[in-house]
Amino acid sequence: MTENDLRWLDTVVERLRAGESEAVIAEVQHALERDRTAIQPLLTLALAHSYQGQGALAEPYARQAMDVLAARARADRDPVWYPRYLDMAYLALFDAMVIQGRFQEGARLLHPYIKRSPRTNMLCILTAWGHFLAGDKEAARAAFQRLVPSPRDRHLAGPDDERLAVSPKLFLMYRYMSIQVEPNELFRIAQHVTMYHLTGELAAWEDEARRNAHNPYGQRLADIVDGLRALLERDLHDVGRDLLRFAPKKRGLRPDETG
Repeated sequence: MTENDLRWLDTVVERLRAGESEAVIAEVQHALERDRTAIQPLLTLALAHSYQGQGALAEPYARQAMDVLAARARADRDPVWYPRYLDMAYLALFDAMVIQGRFQEGARLLHPYIKRSPRTNMLCILTAWGHFLAGDKEAARAAFQRLVPSPRDRHLAGPDDERLAVSPKLFLMYRYMSIQVEPNELFRIAQHVTMYHLTGELAAWEDEARRNAHNPYGQRLADIVDGLRALLERDLHDVGRDLLRFAPKKRGLRPDETG
């Protein structure tokens, strides 16, 4: 499989989710012994160790992947595979740092890379995520302000918005973070309504918190997931009732006359 073919990554993710982390690590270690500069094994090992919540083991592989990519880019001018793999290496290193509780350091890692990445919005959200985990809501808000505007209102855009280009799981956390850092009440209510349709993604965050329960990230994430769950479990009727306060009055009806 060529480096320009990323199907190997789908296979790795499927196996990790199926509980085959140890088998994946053992197999890839053998491949890396044959070629210490093979980029796919390096990224796979970083991903597998991070999935297990072992950030200290994942970090060296992520850093080595970045070093290998830098060296190969100098030797091969503008290789087509380079941006994809560089994104993956940055994200692998970010994950490794975050798992170890180095939230701000992870955010600072991504910040200067945002303009260079083809996935600007995803990195803006992850940068905000690092700051948010660290409790720095002002820095998280600043990261949100770097999002590229959507053809639709970016605050109400759906997870299928191509300009946003993030996974539904990350999109849900983006919504939650926005509610926490945005002072405008109407904005918060509108965000809640759009979040309501992403409740299925909560299970992915709950699983991530369980897998990382032994490290600083999992402990911080557990608190956030509790808050996210509480918000999503609010009665939708209450949200609708809140929205009526901002809706134009029709036929002289007051909010308490709508039933």
